[in-house]
Amino acid sequence: MRDDQKDARRDAILDAALDLLREAGWRGASMRAIAARAQASKETLYAWFGNREGLFEALIRRNALSVQSTLAPAVVAKAAPEDVLTRFGTALLDLQLGADAVLINRLAIADPVLGAILAEAGRESTLPLLARFLSELDPEGAIRADPLDEAIEDYLGLLKGDLQIAALLGVPRAVDTRAQARRATERWIRLYAVNP
Repeated sequence: MRDDQKDARRDAILDAALDLLREAGWRGASMRAIAARAQASKETLYAWFGNREGLFEALIRRNALSVQSTLAPAVVAKAAPEDVLTRFGTALLDLQLGADAVLINRLAIADPVLGAILAEAGRESTLPLLARFLSELDPEGAIRADPLDEAIEDYLGLLKGDLQIAALLGVPRAVDTRAQARRATERWIRLYAVNP
């Protein structure tokens, strides 16, 4: 099987797993049931993902990759801070408020093992890229993201507010994610500007 075919097949299996998780929850989404839904063998699932937790981790990493792929080019190109943060914020909100992420987060909240996987495979794989960007932010010193961990938490707080919690509770609010990201970015820059 060629790499592109394998990637497409892997995505189809992950999509089938998400559908089954949505319908049957974590307990009902056995490897056997996922294999049947995906029209794949259990052997393939175990070879590619290891176990159910590995498959769950693959779902999270696939979601996190969408944010990373949005942020990485802007970071590498040394784009303006406003542009990078707005792109990152938009991608993060689109991801975290999406139906798949809400489902994954609900499952993780209910199971400490899944919660640990979500923390490691999601947040801990996405935020280091943002941290690197913020730590190198402005060589002229107009913006200082210091201390870095607080600067990141402040940005996330301004960005998400209670939007993600509302979505997890089943009462999502309509939001223009780009406008929300731009507003959060403007406020964050005012907080961390050396000479506001």
